[in-house]
Amino acid sequence: METDREKTENIIYKNRKAILDDWMEKIKKLSVSPFTERIPEAQLMKQSYDLLEMLRQEISKPGNGEIAGKESEKLLSLLRNIISIRAEQNFSSSETAAYIFSLKDVLFRYFRDSFADAPGILQQEVMRVSSIIDRVGIISFDIYSEIREDIINRQSKAIMELSTPVIKAWDGIVLLPLVGIIDTVRSQEMIERLLQGIVDNEARVVVIDISGVPVIDTKVAQHLMKTVTAATMLGSEVILTGISPEIAQTIIKLDIDLGVMRTRGSLKAGIEDAFQLCGLKIMPKKENA
Repeated sequence: METDREKTENIIYKNRKAILDDWMEKIKKLSVSPFTERIPEAQLMKQSYDLLEMLRQEISKPGNGEIAGKESEKLLSLLRNIISIRAEQNFSSSETAAYIFSLKDVLFRYFRDSFADAPGILQQEVMRVSSIIDRVGIISFDIYSEIREDIINRQSKAIMELSTPVIKAWDGIVLLPLVGIIDTVRSQEMIERLLQGIVDNEARVVVIDISGVPVIDTKVAQHLMKTVTAATMLGSEVILTGISPEIAQTIIKLDIDLGVMRTRGSLKAGIEDAFQLCGLKIMPKKENA
């Protein structure tokens, strides 16, 4: 004899195409931004079909609906794939949850028709399936948070690398142009990238340009001095450029000792000095006779 659990699974299986079509219509009518504007309809249909099938298999399992272990690996893998796509396309967590929870109403309509003469079983199966979908929603939120955090970390790292570039200006000369505020985290990244750049390029001279640094205070000065110290320990000479009159006055007021490095007012002057330290000279191009 068919159990209530098996009957529920069969309702989904026999009506899966109609359920999928109804679910797609439900998704399109959500109050949040239309899914099909950011996900091709064919891709959304495939994802929804696969998710419906995975949920059907979860619903058919005995137990309390716990989604864990090897039995649920395929569902969890599918969820991660679906949510990764949405997170990359800037879907919010509420949009992602709305997509999953919108399946409830669709399924329950089919349950009501099939269990019309058994209200007790209907209530039991509605509560059971609802609990499973709720668990999937909670898991999806956790996965979404994890993926978004990873995306933000990767973006932050990329921005950090772009804001702290170590540029090879010439053989034996590297340039570190600084833009924006220098805090402890960025200072550490700056030191690591500069040291690696010195090693990679066998740099004898490092030109650090601070014309893009809006404020020099004691902490920023300490970060700069640490960077200079680290570079000199590798045998490089440091030239500091881009010191504006305002920053010069601040350095004097803060009694910051810049004696361990060479200073030049402009990046152009700093690069010329770096060439001289390397035994090079910038010459004007000779006109052809």
